Amino acid sequence: MKYRKERLYLRILLPPYKRELLNLAFWNTQEKEIIRLMYLENRSIENIIAHGLMPYEKSWLCMLHRTALSKLKDWLKHTSKTEYRLIYKNLI
Repeated sequence: MKYRKERLYLRILLPPYKRELLNLAFWNTQEKEIIRLMYLENRSIENIIAHGLMPYEKSWLCMLHRTALSKLKDWLKHTSKTEYRLIYKNLI
C-alpha cells in the first residue's frame, strides 16, 4: 500500500495538529477538503460520494487523496517544525 505511513500519521495526530496542518499552504483547497473529511470527520471516500460532500467521481477523489499524502510526505521531510517530524519519526 502506497503512503501507508502518511495515512497512519494522519490517524494518530490529535485534532488540533490536524487543523494546524490544514491551515498550511502546501495543499490546495480540494486536498484540504478531502483530508478534513477523511481524517477529522472520519469519512471514507464512498461515504463522501454517497452524501455528495464533494462532487467528484471515486477515481478523482482517490487521486486527490494520493496527491495530498504525497505532498504531506514531502513536507514532513523538509519542514522546520520539529514536533511534526518527531511524531513522524518516533511513532511510525
